Amino acid sequence: MLNNLTVLLYRYPAFIRELGAALYKLGGFGLIAGAFVHVGKLVASTTTGIAGQSPVIDVARLLPGGWSWWIPETFAGVVVYVMLAGAGAALVLASKDAQRRLRAMVSVTQVSKNRSSDAIENLAPNLSYSHKGSPAKSASSSYPRSRKVVIALSFPHPE
Repeated sequence: MLNNLTVLLYRYPAFIRELGAALYKLGGFGLIAGAFVHVGKLVASTTTGIAGQSPVIDVARLLPGGWSWWIPETFAGVVVYVMLAGAGAALVLASKDAQRRLRAMVSVTQVSKNRSSDAIENLAPNLSYSHKGSPAKSASSSYPRSRKVVIALSFPHPE
């Protein structure tokens, strides 16, 4: 299971990073909404208490007719949103690490003409490269005239 998640992380690091950012923002938005509702409940309870009425206890009485199921009113709701934001932050950090490792693996974008085939062969004999306008060639074949080298990485399909 963890291997499948790692493969997804290395295959789609930008998507995982955006997913993590969205989860982090969603968690933060829920926490801020909970804080505003808590302050609103305190203000409404104080105002109704001064007027001699019963205080506002829950969000449903504060916002009648509104969807209030997503607003954290208890400690458990706050913990859920904190965990959601933490999971988002962890995904962002993991995808940044994966992107950094992929950049380190594919740092052969500019290779001099004289040493190109030797450098690619020494880097990884199983990788293939191509340049604009030509199909991928194996690392042991002749180097194309272009200096830009694109490394094609292949990950095994999870079973």
